[in-house]
Amino acid sequence: MTHKPPTYIVNLILMATCSCPVFSATGIAHSDMESFDTVIPALMSRWNIPGAAVAVMKEGRLIFARGYGYADKSKNELVMPDSLFRIASISKPITATCVMRLVEQGRISLDTKVFPFLDLGVPSDTRINQITVRNLLEHTGWLGS
Repeated sequence: MTHKPPTYIVNLILMATCSCPVFSATGIAHSDMESFDTVIPALMSRWNIPGAAVAVMKEGRLIFARGYGYADKSKNELVMPDSLFRIASISKPITATCVMRLVEQGRISLDTKVFPFLDLGVPSDTRINQITVRNLLEHTGWLGS
């Protein structure tokens, strides 16, 4: 005599399977990094993200690179480990954090004049030489004459 699971359990399993999109993964799978192949697709499903690339480095070496989902669903084009994405405004807080680390290390000051520091040559408008790191971080212009 075989045991038949209740219908509602079968329905729950089917609904769970059908409601979670399957994300193809590209790149080399590593058994010691398999949690990424579970966590990343789950996050993508939760936040309705069609594609993502993940890279992990250790001691300056790339140890894991995988693409998940689609770069272009309409063309059935998968995300590859080296696919490029638009970064949009996410670069602003990352850049600001890096700049503030340089300030903490004493390598620059918020009042450092940016363009003379960069040594890009003689500008056509010398007022540009008055713009500071603080001005750039605060999105303010130099108010001098």
